Amino acid sequence: MDDREIFINREVGWLEFNARVLEEAQDPSLPLLERLKFLAIFSGNLDEFFMVRVAGLNNREPDEISSPEGNDGATTREVLDSISKRVHDLTTEQYRILREEVLPGLGKAGLRLLSVSEIPAAQAADLETYFQHKVMPVLTPMAIDPAHPFPHIQNRFLYLGVFLKSKARGKVRAPETFLAIIPVPPILPRFVPVLSGEGQDQFVLLEELIGSHLGQIFQGFAIQEHTIFRLTRDQDFELSDQDSEDLLKQIQSELSKRKRGAAVRPTTCTRSTGR
Repeated sequence: MDDREIFINREVGWLEFNARVLEEAQDPSLPLLERLKFLAIFSGNLDEFFMVRVAGLNNREPDEISSPEGNDGATTREVLDSISKRVHDLTTEQYRILREEVLPGLGKAGLRLLSVSEIPAAQAADLETYFQHKVMPVLTPMAIDPAHPFPHIQNRFLYLGVFLKSKARGKVRAPETFLAIIPVPPILPRFVPVLSGEGQDQFVLLEELIGSHLGQIFQGFAIQEHTIFRLTRDQDFELSDQDSEDLLKQIQSELSKRKRGAAVRPTTCTRSTGR
């Protein structure tokens, strides 16, 4: 029998461990908030997996044996292909559980995650006040054009990417269309409470609230479309076998490099067209 039929690749095997976490979120006998917690644990595990293990694979040659200490004999390219397929299947199931089971169940129990368009006028006024006083002052929109290079995207931070079209006419010189980026402020809670007189706990996502105000943020421009995205970066590093003083310098150097590690997993959360 071929060794590849006996042994499971280390990285693929780890994904199957995380699949067991997802199975806990699938269990209808568990309380809904417990299932939600398992979905969050699954996502956190996957981030760590990409930041370290997938990043390490990306630094190897495609036709190199991915795990020299293992016996499965799979090349780096084969393992990355297997990881891609398995992760797509698992995350598809994760979002199905969230959207079709957990969120509807929480809604029936009085805990609702709303879109901005669903909020009644009375509550919308309070939300508008919150945006103007709490959110707008801490936003840092960044235009990307020949005069403004693409900014650094931080690891695992949420961003809005916005395609804009200039309304300028006449002698005003501006690019006809360009891209802008807005970091979602981490100093604010991601779940913004919406007051309800019906005894329910209601929330909207901070990034959706920002997305609904793009016309105010970019006055003088038409919003073509926008999306919410995050980037997972390479956080892996290897240390050479040297004395303790050099080891400390190595660690300091490698930690400083992690902020600008290569992208290993871009994720688009939503996509919306402008109005």
